[in-house]
Amino acid sequence: MTLRTTKQLPSIRSTALPAAARLKQAATAQTAPARPQRPASRDTFELKTPKKAGPQLQLSGTHLNAAASLQLKTAATVAHANPLLTQARLAALGGKGILGTLGLPGTRFNSLDGAPTARRGDAQTAAELYRQQALEASNAGGAYGADEVYAALGPDSPLTQAQKDEYIALLATEHPELLTQSAELPYTDGATVVYGPETQKLIADAIAHAHEAGVLSDAELRETASTFENPTEFALLLALGDDTGEVGGPLDVVGQYYQQQAGRTDDPEAASRYRVATALAFTSSEALIAERLPTEEARVKAFSTVALQIDEQFQGGIYPSAEALNAAAQDQFAENATRLFGLAGEEIARNLATTTDSPFNSESAPRGTDILAQFFAGTLLSPRGSELQVDGRPASEVLTRGFEAAYNYLWSQAESLPPGSGSQNEAFQKVGVFLGAVDIAAERVERQELEPEEESKALKLLADVLLDAVKLPPGVGPIAEALLDQVLNPDSNNTVNPSIENFAQQYIQAYLDRVSDYEDLHPETEATNSVENGYQETQIEDQQDSDG
Repeated sequence: MTLRTTKQLPSIRSTALPAAARLKQAATAQTAPARPQRPASRDTFELKTPKKAGPQLQLSGTHLNAAASLQLKTAATVAHANPLLTQARLAALGGKGILGTLGLPGTRFNSLDGAPTARRGDAQTAAELYRQQALEASNAGGAYGADEVYAALGPDSPLTQAQKDEYIALLATEHPELLTQSAELPYTDGATVVYGPETQKLIADAIAHAHEAGVLSDAELRETASTFENPTEFALLLALGDDTGEVGGPLDVVGQYYQQQAGRTDDPEAASRYRVATALAFTSSEALIAERLPTEEARVKAFSTVALQIDEQFQGGIYPSAEALNAAAQDQFAENATRLFGLAGEEIARNLATTTDSPFNSESAPRGTDILAQFFAGTLLSPRGSELQVDGRPASEVLTRGFEAAYNYLWSQAESLPPGSGSQNEAFQKVGVFLGAVDIAAERVERQELEPEEESKALKLLADVLLDAVKLPPGVGPIAEALLDQVLNPDSNNTVNPSIENFAQQYIQAYLDRVSDYEDLHPETEATNSVENGYQETQIEDQQDSDG
């Protein structure tokens, strides 16, 4: 199938966005030390990722050709959007690239003129370590990368915490390309640098600490965020951290910045990328969901955007040369979508149990069942979901909460309407559409031909969630229990076929039996026919997509 894609919540506070900070006007301008941050509350498109070009500086006389160069963006950040200074900076670099000079860390140190001696000393120590690391990497025929970052920020670092804050601030303000050096970024010697999830997490939490300490300001975070051609790359880096999701924290600042940019650009693809990054940021903690997604529409839209990025057959991914980081990226999208589903399962079912085009993605308007099926295939029916953690809890617990809310809402909505009325028929049809989305997801997962061990993980998760979440219909319990027994005791004489698609179909049939029992009590209804119509509608639409 080809997609056409592009508890109660805590009280909501104001979502007013801070004004964008003015960029500095010259590379040599001196700034006052950043003020300490106020203590924070502790509480879709189809992703199209342009491949970043490596440094391609070609100097000929007075002409500078730096098109598509990541270093142009970085130098522009250092020169603070002054074209003449940017050109002079790049001309000074020649063909060596940013690391070729080793002198740029002085920019941050010099900017602290007038700051307390301890602050200046911390920045100088951090800059000296950076220069030493970059020089050693260059002499060894390599490039600055994961080893250097870990040495500076890890548990065996020679730096104090204050110096670590200055070190990560140095990277963020002067070398933002080194924060997410996760794809192929060739330097002059042709080396490539790949960060793994552990290094990215280390960097993210270091950014959070420096930001909370006031060493890295909101304005500097926004300026760093502006250097990424694919904003999802920076939002994902921050989402991988443990300490970045507070209200007022890095994800909040960056998410609000990307939200502003989405509304300012005239480029539809750029706007879509900004919206994905924004949704990823704002779904990264329950606190941010409450603060930045205060309405049902905002929550369902964010869920739709993030859920559509989950793909069990993720090819290439955001990071072409980093398989482990691609897997971490998919896990992060799945975690964020699951978190929001657990909080807003009823709202998601109400809005997305439909085969009509969803109003929650203006670029390609995927159907609600497309969004739900993508989510189910990447979480509830996925081996990934069996190992996923959401805020320190197994994903099964969060999925259970969301499913219970979704199923109970759909059933109670249909049952509460006048028997036989047109509105009740529509409500029962919605039940069928929701069940059809589960079946479509099961078919997609089956087509992946999982290894037996992977399929067992997915089946156990599915059985666990439905046993705990769905009390209706009664027939589901024995099926789930028998399936779970088969998964845990594969050599037993159980007659249940341990297949994801088979279980989904049996579950749906059990639900239809429940609907039939209701219809026996209310013969004036068309409940069974309405549910089956909704279910069949999803199959027809899915087949049309599969055929082309």
